[in-house]
Amino acid sequence: MDTCGTCAHGQPDGPDVACTLGWEAHDALWTSLPGRRWEPTSAGHPGVPLPLLTPSTRCMAVPARWAARE
Repeated sequence: MDTCGTCAHGQPDGPDVACTLGWEAHDALWTSLPGRRWEPTSAGHPGVPLPLLTPSTRCMAVPARWAARE
């Protein structure tokens, strides 16, 4: 199951999981133009260096970059 708590990119951060892929892997917009695609963007998250997710959150990196923890 592709949840943050079982991903190689997730590191424990209190009760949450910090995604070491960073905000670049999580910030994107779905374009409405012909040839719809994910367009990278930076929404800015001051004071939060890495995305914090619950262990049961399904991968939200775009495109999905979940990797099994070995």
